[in-house]
Amino acid sequence: MIELLATTFAEEMSALKVKRGLSWAELARRVNVSSTYLKDISYGRRGQGVPSEPIVAAIADAFDVSEDHFLLTRARAVLASPDAIDAGYKHLRKTATKTAA
Repeated sequence: MIELLATTFAEEMSALKVKRGLSWAELARRVNVSSTYLKDISYGRRGQGVPSEPIVAAIADAFDVSEDHFLLTRARAVLASPDAIDAGYKHLRKTATKTAA
């Protein structure tokens, strides 16, 4: 699940970067982090997942979107994920079994 969130965040960040016509260097300057850090998030390198809340806020500001934009993008991906649906179903069955016992 965390991998899905990280992938979705990275994909959305990269898509917005292209849509806004920003280079990694310009985005990094606006966010006040290194371009290498942002690229690592984007390409899933060095264990970079979803960044901390302050970094998400800075990235959202750089793109002139709300932080909720990224949360909604992640939520849509999670809801559309067959793994998430399967995990939810298994959780409900387990809970129902424990309750019935």
